[in-house]
Amino acid sequence: MPFAFCSLLSRLRTRYRETKIKPQEASDKKTKTMIQHEHQQLLKIIHQKFAAANRPPNETVIGNWLSLNGITTHTGADKPYRAIEAYSNSRLSQIKNQLIGIQRPTPLKAFSMGSILHQIILEPELAEAEDYVFLTPAPRRHLEAAKKSAFRNRLLKRVLENGATEIEKVFTWTDNKTELPCKAKVDIAYEDHRGLHVIDLKSTGAGNKAAFLADCVKYEYGRQAAFYLDGTGAKTVVIYGIQKRAPYGVFRKRYTKRELETGRKMYGFILGKVAEEEGILKFSAGLKVA
Repeated sequence: MPFAFCSLLSRLRTRYRETKIKPQEASDKKTKTMIQHEHQQLLKIIHQKFAAANRPPNETVIGNWLSLNGITTHTGADKPYRAIEAYSNSRLSQIKNQLIGIQRPTPLKAFSMGSILHQIILEPELAEAEDYVFLTPAPRRHLEAAKKSAFRNRLLKRVLENGATEIEKVFTWTDNKTELPCKAKVDIAYEDHRGLHVIDLKSTGAGNKAAFLADCVKYEYGRQAAFYLDGTGAKTVVIYGIQKRAPYGVFRKRYTKRELETGRKMYGFILGKVAEEEGILKFSAGLKVA
């Protein structure tokens, strides 16, 4: 990535962290103007990279790349979802961390690559790996190889190639115990004779299945599975881990009733804390619904 691009990106990230608000909401007119100017410069460089690669600008790629690098944009496929005022699983993670007094910064590079992999697997009509002109050839090759590996999995291939399968499906519901609004955007939702099934894809750097299963515990995927199961009414929620590097294996994690019950207690505890302090948590700047 060219130095000028990296420098602009770094300065813009810093400014967003310092202001902690969107550019259009900046109270200082000079700061607002500066942010907007650098944003335009960054967009100019991005469009130049499309031109250099002899590819037309792709709004999905631009919106996702900027967003995943901590830059607020007015585009992005998940903007309508984010506008829904309800508690998501990722929001519960943030609230849990705030409640116990820890801060976990988002690893932007890993998060970005994982999100791009999601997009090229689930919504290839929006953009393919080669459209991500900001990446060097090596990561684009990794993305394409990981995608091919996912489609070599029989169930994923069958489900993803089925026209009845719903991708990035949004569910909203009210939690029975706390009566708090909840939401989820599931990667894959499909039905068979047993009913609705949900699949969540995870990109992983784990070297083997045992390491991936350890990550499932570390990142509390069991809580997510229980949250999705109860909110969507699905019969099953299965996590698939796709290796981002060779040998590009695909790992499956199915949750037992016992594991789901543990996950249910975990998300129930967090929602319970929110309900107890709803006047503070729901409307404060730090713990607002999102």
